[in-house]
Amino acid sequence: MTKNNFNFFFNFKNKIMLLLAFLAIAIVYYLIQKDKIRKAEKRDIFKEKQEKKLQQLLEKAREEDAKKAEENK
Repeated sequence: MTKNNFNFFFNFKNKIMLLLAFLAIAIVYYLIQKDKIRKAEKRDIFKEKQEKKLQQLLEKAREEDAKKAEENK
């Protein structure tokens, strides 16, 4: 094996290793971003549910206030 052939394979292996490293970094970055998006969506859904429950409680309170106002008349 000549020196040129050795350098070619050494450089090829380095290139492959760099490619694999960048690929791994890209996959990890993608997974982290996907997790952040999923958490944000869950947080939004939770907030919407809380707001809906609050609106229901306010509606019940208004109905009870209206009933009490009629009874006091």
